[in-house]
Amino acid sequence: MLHLPQILNQHGLFQRLNGLKKESHKFGDLKEAILNHGTDAILRMERIRHLNAVVLKEFELFADQAVLKGEKRVVFAAQSMGALLGEISPLFSTLRVLQNRVLALTSAWESVQLPKSMNDFSKKADKYSVSRDVKDAIASYWERSGKHVKFYRDIDQHDFNRAELTSRYFIDLLPEPRVLAELPDYQSVLRPSEFSYANQINAFEFLDDACFELHKLIEEIAELYGAEEVPHSDSVRMDQLGDLIPWRSRTLAIMYEQSLETTENGRQMNLSAIRIDQNTEGKLVLQKMLLDGKQLEAAKKLYGVQ
Repeated sequence: MLHLPQILNQHGLFQRLNGLKKESHKFGDLKEAILNHGTDAILRMERIRHLNAVVLKEFELFADQAVLKGEKRVVFAAQSMGALLGEISPLFSTLRVLQNRVLALTSAWESVQLPKSMNDFSKKADKYSVSRDVKDAIASYWERSGKHVKFYRDIDQHDFNRAELTSRYFIDLLPEPRVLAELPDYQSVLRPSEFSYANQINAFEFLDDACFELHKLIEEIAELYGAEEVPHSDSVRMDQLGDLIPWRSRTLAIMYEQSLETTENGRQMNLSAIRIDQNTEGKLVLQKMLLDGKQLEAAKKLYGVQ
């Protein structure tokens, strides 16, 4: 998994976490893990927003032929809806991983042994020697959002004979059409036989809020630990290549970035690539990479640029 600085900076995300520094490989790895999973959550939410728009446009193609006057909702089965529903399970899993990474980060920063699960921590928070402000921040997050994320992820991870998180999907018609994947109402104790849907909780809106709340917690904890906001920069983990001896002339890594923008003049792209080479003296050399005419045309075709 790889965190993408351009996306994080574009949305102003995890800037304080990025500014949190401690001379520890373990701490650095934990911080990178949060950034990686955070990036995964962001990309999934972007796919959800895109697919949500596609589903609505496809529904509108035939809506005028359906008998919907006075109706509140209609089932809409389509490939795009399937792809949209398919994002729910992995995003809940990512959010649970992030919750528990927050505990690991707190443990590493404050040099205190903590449970691996935020759920376990929240049950007996006063037992652990964590700074009061951080403890309060975690408790507040858990009550307003965190325990609900765990509830839905637990439903998803256990076999209740049907996919409870994706079994109720509609186009909600009033007041304006919207895509609705209906989640069961929260229960303090999980009882599948008593699931209800009175609150009409929309999975996509819930996940959007859940991502926001968890990001808010992470940045709040980083601020409590004294971190300033620091933009993300490009980086490559060279240690994954292992031993770089014997030294020789070779390319070790390529860093590639692309951004696409739709303007009044059409779709435009901005591409850049940097090559990281090793020379015969063992030194690393950065080399900007350029496209020839044929490669440029291939890139335009790839990204749909005229």
